[in-house]
Amino acid sequence: MANNYHLTIVTPVGEVFNGLVESLSAHGQLGHFGVLAGHAAMISSLAQGILKVKSDGTDQFFVHQTGILEVKPDHNVLVLVEDALSASNEKDAKEKFNSQQQLIN
Repeated sequence: MANNYHLTIVTPVGEVFNGLVESLSAHGQLGHFGVLAGHAAMISSLAQGILKVKSDGTDQFFVHQTGILEVKPDHNVLVLVEDALSASNEKDAKEKFNSQQQLIN
């Protein structure tokens, strides 16, 4: 249990994910970064991208719009984004991300 932390992903429509995770990888405005259990408190802006979450040894993927990620002092993590779609695997996430990019351009 000590190697897990609580992650909540929220959009204006509601919660997309709420549970215990082992790690996450995100795309911030200044580049990629990861969060493990016990990470120092921080706030980062998020660029549009793919959030990779490891939970129970399984990778989950969320294609998201811009937003913020906060690692709270209690080491729980809150992600607030404009929109987020769950993807079944990394390939699906990349396809959804590319589709969104084409709609924007």
